[in-house]
Amino acid sequence: MTSSEWAAWVQAVGALVAIVATVALTRTDQRQRRIETKARRMSAAVALFPIVSEVSSSLRWALKQVEDGHTPYDIGRNGPNPEDTVHFWNTPVMPPKLEALRPLLHDLGDAAEPVQRAFLSFDILRQDFRDFAISNMHEGPEYTWGYSDKQWTRTHALALEARERARLSEVILRRVINADD
Repeated sequence: MTSSEWAAWVQAVGALVAIVATVALTRTDQRQRRIETKARRMSAAVALFPIVSEVSSSLRWALKQVEDGHTPYDIGRNGPNPEDTVHFWNTPVMPPKLEALRPLLHDLGDAAEPVQRAFLSFDILRQDFRDFAISNMHEGPEYTWGYSDKQWTRTHALALEARERARLSEVILRRVINADD
């Protein structure tokens, strides 16, 4: 073989090695990105789960009190005085610690949409509570406020939706946490 033939063979082998190395590096990079994505997804779910679960529990409790015959303006007591009354509109639907975790939602990947819908439901219910409080501020102390039938129908429907979305979010976050893939 001539030197030019050897050079051609060396060049061909070198090109083949470069192609194999590129494929191997690409696969390694893709595998590393999948591992990192899974870790971010798991971290987001672990951070969100206890707080979403707390909101879900609060909504279940408040709605259960109403179903058991309590009025929305007296679902429980923190003490003996009228101002110790627990009101439905004080149910914590978007605590600051949950609001602070909102940026993590995108890390959930395809599991993010139902959790985002839960956040939206929590926001809408929180705004409904605020609107109710603003409309009643001039009525006297908070323990004297009451819902009109129309207001209560809307608030109750929003709370039921938020509770169901919170429940679904708990299930989805639990699946992400327990995923083996």
